[in-house]
Amino acid sequence: MSWGGRSVASSGYCSQDESDVELEHFFSAHISFQCKAAILQWDAFSLPELSNFLRILQREEEEHMRLIAQRYSVARDKLQEALRSYGTPGWQGV
Repeated sequence: MSWGGRSVASSGYCSQDESDVELEHFFSAHISFQCKAAILQWDAFSLPELSNFLRILQREEEEHMRLIAQRYSVARDKLQEALRSYGTPGWQGV
């Protein structure tokens, strides 16, 4: 299946259902175009289309939050290690 000349297999979204990939490309292109015109007519979409779009946004938000948590976990670990290595002899840190 292809969308806008791109095949689903080459899109990098093989873990999603074909319908999700198709909708993601459609919404991405449609919203990009509409946002440039500063007009987004949500009532032009059917309820199932909006539900799928919301699901895609929720997945993206979850992934973004996971990456932020991972980044700060690594930073926290590095800071704790730095504090241990520069600690004052005899001081028992937190």
